[in-house]
Amino acid sequence: MVASASSGSDPALLRRLNTELALRTVRDLGEMTLAEVARVAGLARSTTADVLGDLVRSGIVAELQPASGRSGRPARRYAFRADAGYVAGVGIDSTGVQAVICDLSGDVILTSADELDAGQPASPVRIARQVVEAALREAGLRPRLLRAVGVGVPGVVGAAGDILICHSHPDWDGVDLAGTLSRELRCPVLVENRGRMAVLGEVWRGIGDGVQDLIFVHAGARNGVGVIAGGVLLRGRHGAAGEIGHHPALSWTGQRRYRDDLAELYPELGLTDAAAAAFAAAAAGDSRAGALVERYVGDLAEGINALVLVVNPELVVVGGPITRGGEPVLAALRSRIDEVALFPPKVRFSELGDDVVALGAARRALLRIEENLLELT
Repeated sequence: MVASASSGSDPALLRRLNTELALRTVRDLGEMTLAEVARVAGLARSTTADVLGDLVRSGIVAELQPASGRSGRPARRYAFRADAGYVAGVGIDSTGVQAVICDLSGDVILTSADELDAGQPASPVRIARQVVEAALREAGLRPRLLRAVGVGVPGVVGAAGDILICHSHPDWDGVDLAGTLSRELRCPVLVENRGRMAVLGEVWRGIGDGVQDLIFVHAGARNGVGVIAGGVLLRGRHGAAGEIGHHPALSWTGQRRYRDDLAELYPELGLTDAAAAAFAAAAAGDSRAGALVERYVGDLAEGINALVLVVNPELVVVGGPITRGGEPVLAALRSRIDEVALFPPKVRFSELGDDVVALGAARRALLRIEENLLELT
């Protein structure tokens, strides 16, 4: 129940609470009449009319035309304007960058991808800014409609969105990505490592929907991990939760460990493309590629088993080039995990492809808006 001004509450605070309550009601339940908003939100009709008027004037709620053909005075109807703002999600890795633009309801408006020029190193701030600005232009959106941005980067990311350690780009160490990019784009920016953004994307749009205990493993040039335990995204004291690749007893450095073998099989391809080709060839029955993939799967399972024994998840989702190996590779990985786990989890390949990090970053931006909904007004 919402307090009234006569109870001694601060009128300005009360107005904000009532406005937020009405806005959440319209956003969550869709098109509604004034009377329906008042009833669901538990507000007086006059209060509801006042705050909805404010929301219409701010542009975040639309007052719709009454339905035609009805007798009597038509009821005013209101709807949340998902097009009153947009969020961007960005995923950056060692070779490329992906971007997603979503409206305020989370509907994807645009996806884009581009390769990074290895011969012209750039700062993560510049990479993220350029891909967001390009995506907005392609979608035909004005920059002022950008309400929040999420960015997933390799390495260890601090609580303030600064890059603490980045082995693939050592010159990024110490970069205040969130602060600098926020000033340049003039909106809040949320930064996490790729593994954590990927697990958010998997829960939001993938096979992790509704799962409370989940491990996401990106098996790429460098392996990355994101963990949700009890419905909570794990970061750790310094943002380094899940960085088991640093343990010397584990052969968990990712596909870089197999660089020479892959170069021998596919001398014309770079590491990422060669790995994808090896997985596809193994699935097609190539014996040399199959032997290499079998060794890789064994190394990958070692690290996943360590995580499984600690987290006891319901589901392990694996993404990256390994998904090209199909069911035979997945079955081999599942078998290695089942041998060790006390309570074997389900093991699945991600179906979100290269967009999983950018989708998770967009979700993180939307959660930021959810936490501060009245900033939209």
